Amino acid sequence: MTPEAAVSSMDPLIRAIISIGVLVFLAKLFANIASTMKLPTVLGEIIAGILFGPYFLGGAIRIYGEPLVVLNDYVHAFAEVGAIMVLFSAGVGMGYTRLKSAGLWATLICCWWRRLALCNRVLLLF
Repeated sequence: MTPEAAVSSMDPLIRAIISIGVLVFLAKLFANIASTMKLPTVLGEIIAGILFGPYFLGGAIRIYGEPLVVLNDYVHAFAEVGAIMVLFSAGVGMGYTRLKSAGLWATLICCWWRRLALCNRVLLLF
């Protein structure tokens, strides 16, 4: 079996694990670069995600005819679980006093975005 055939017939779960592994490795690499430049590490991780995501270099870099990073159902499932974990950890890290002090602004922003979304839906109907 040629390497091209082996990669194209690879199980989607294994392709998802490889894609996530590549993205996590590059995110941590860029986070270290950002921290040496005295920048927030999350900035390096975001830049790595933008550069090596499936819509830029991750899709352009091809190994045996297949893109380096693919989006399939497994990657979407991992992304949803990751987003839930990030939101949960942000909520746990925010104390009651901090939540209470941000409550007015958070409520105003939430209502404003909700109204904007409603206006967009109404405009799309016409």
